[in-house]
Amino acid sequence: MNIAIQGTRASFHHLASEKYFSDTSNEIIPCKTFEELCQLLTAGKADVAVMAIENSLAGSILPNYKLLQEFNIVIQGELYLKIAHHLMALPGTVKDDLEEIFSHPMALKQCRGFINQHPQIQFIEKFDTAGSAMIVRDQNLLKAGAIAPEAAAEEYGMEIIERDLQDLEYNFTRFLILEKKEERSLNNMLQNNSIEANKASLCFETGHAPGSLARVLKKLALRQINMTKIQSVPIPKLHNTYKFHIDIEWSQNTSINETMYALNSVSKDLLLMGIYKSGKSPYEV
Repeated sequence: MNIAIQGTRASFHHLASEKYFSDTSNEIIPCKTFEELCQLLTAGKADVAVMAIENSLAGSILPNYKLLQEFNIVIQGELYLKIAHHLMALPGTVKDDLEEIFSHPMALKQCRGFINQHPQIQFIEKFDTAGSAMIVRDQNLLKAGAIAPEAAAEEYGMEIIERDLQDLEYNFTRFLILEKKEERSLNNMLQNNSIEANKASLCFETGHAPGSLARVLKKLALRQINMTKIQSVPIPKLHNTYKFHIDIEWSQNTSINETMYALNSVSKDLLLMGIYKSGKSPYEV
């Protein structure tokens, strides 16, 4: 199976793909951007893709919600991965030698305390955590380091200088498992709903009037459906108009068709983005 990931080998996306699919023989397709990842998936050049959508410290990755709207993709699963960031450099380098540290912008947001303690070092955003370690190695940068997962140190011959830079120990990222949207995949989701799926992701608009969103939420409450996530995304060029992305969960058999029908009566442009089994709670991992 070909799996598109954002970043390089030994990145958190790579680790998430290995954990979710439990098969190291899969072909990994590295992508520099999430948009490239979506393009490969919709073009049929990847069977599935792994996309980070939110982090417990840095919050939602808003551009990725827009990509879910724009591309012909569907969510088939999710995974919570515990994230630990480590400072690494070429063997023999010590922290006092460092003038620059590279990492992905989301990783840097998760290490604000460490960054604030080292104002003499320039922190530079790169396309990936593990990719940052690869840059240091490939360019033989003796005064540069990278913030990346432990697997990146092993993959690129780096030495870990300091461990666990993240601001909190309980730092988790939620990853979505994506596939190309086809009629049969949507039908499969609906058919499998009664077997093991207990979570769905939806997208919709509401009117710009008092109580518009409340009417949607009331429909869920009446059906004993729990909303686990809500994210608003502005619609360009339309003032005070938003797309709402919500994740819902249920503990007993629920007809997603009936739920969609109920929500359609109080919203517009309602889109089912995936039905899947909820990932194991990050605090149980």
